[in-house]
Amino acid sequence: MADKRIPFFIKAINTLEFATLPNIYKKEENVRITTNFQIGIDEKNNGIAVLLELNYTCNKNPFIIFKIQNEFGVDNDSFESFKNTKENKIIVPKGFLNHLAAMTVGTVRGVLHEKLKKTEFSEFLLPAIDVSEIPNEDMEYPLEQVAKKKKA
Repeated sequence: MADKRIPFFIKAINTLEFATLPNIYKKEENVRITTNFQIGIDEKNNGIAVLLELNYTCNKNPFIIFKIQNEFGVDNDSFESFKNTKENKIIVPKGFLNHLAAMTVGTVRGVLHEKLKKTEFSEFLLPAIDVSEIPNEDMEYPLEQVAKKKKA
């Protein structure tokens, strides 16, 4: 599966949270950026969602808070190939998820730039983020449809 092409498309881009707190930012203090990725699947709709939470902080206090979720649709045959009915789980390849994470970082960079443009925070660009280890292995999820069939 590692070398297999997986057709997909962007279904939605959702800004779930955005805030700037100018009173927290102190120009003389160091700024840190913290990130948190979450990846989930929608088995019924052949979907994968990548959520990226991003905080710019001064003295451990966030002054730019941003959360965005990209929703991706996966080709039906490809999504079916993720399913392992013997083990009752869906296994999504790491390399594919790395690619979706990279696309989400690019989306965040563009949306953040647009939201901060013409504000006192316009100097803050999102630097490169190495997503080669996000996630660091194939991700496994319980296979709901098989589980439901077994219960019936």
